[in-house]
Order: sequence, then C-alpha cells, then structure tokens
Amino acid sequence: MNIITKLFHPYNQTVRSFFLSSLCFNTAMGIFIVMYPFFVRELGYGDQVNGSIIAFQAAATAIALLPAGIIGDRFGRKNMLLIGASMLAVSFFIRSVGSAEWVLVAGAGVTGFFFAFLQVSAIPLLAEHSKEKQRVKLFSLHAALMMAANVFGHLFGGMMTDSLFAW
Repeated sequence: MNIITKLFHPYNQTVRSFFLSSLCFNTAMGIFIVMYPFFVRELGYGDQVNGSIIAFQAAATAIALLPAGIIGDRFGRKNMLLIGASMLAVSFFIRSVGSAEWVLVAGAGVTGFFFAFLQVSAIPLLAEHSKEKQRVKLFSLHAALMMAANVFGHLFGGMMTDSLFAW
C-alpha cells in the first residue's frame, strides 16, 4: 500500500473527491494569485487597480460568509460547493478576458462572493462525511494539503512568470 492509499483509504468517496478537487483548485488559485497582477499591469493599470481588485474580492468574501453559511445549512454542503466552484470558474473566465477596470473589479467581487461558498462548506462537509474519531486527522490533512497545493501553485506560477517575461 502506498502512502496516498494509506492516507485516503479510511475516508469515503465524497471525502476523496473533495480532496482531489480542492488540490486542483488550490493549486490553480496559487498560480492565478501570482500571475493575475502581471496580467492587470500588462493591461496598462497600476498598483492602485491591483489593490482595488484584491480589496474588493476580500470585502465580497467577508460580506458573503454569513449568508453562505446560512444557505449551506439549508441546501447542503455539496450543493454549495458545486455552485461555488461553477460560479468561480465563470468569474475567473470573466476576469481573464475582461480588460475594462470595472469588469476586473466586478469579476473580483463575484470571485470573492462565491469563494465564501467554498470556505464555509469545506469543513462541515468533511465533518458530515467522517466519523468523529477521524476528524482531527482529516482536518489536519486538509489544512496541510491545501497549504501544500497553494505553495506548489505559487511556485509554479512564479516559474511560469519568470519564463514568460524572460523573452
């Protein structure tokens, strides 16, 4: 039995699928966070616009956390994760093809709003699909793997940026 099998074997398919999708998402977010400010700068905007985009996304997330938790209690964690992930894909597409400042800022707001859906649903979903004695290890594994995925995404995004801007 390899280490991956040992780590994830005790958990059901929902938890394993959640981990796989979270790893992919956090790696992609790590890349996006590194590359996006360069994209905004290449569009001709300065640091103030980049700061506004970051601030607007953070504010939208903060505003949406409580409603997202209430909605998640009512409609279920899986539904919240699916809606959140789908809308995040749409928002990232908008942010990637948009060039007007208001589109970039509004796209960041949509990203922040639906990112709250993922934040408030992740741990409750893991709790609902695990036994009480598994939770400490499961939550620790979740935190460690998500951090590692972010670090890998940041590293990969930095290497991509270096190689793209080298020519």
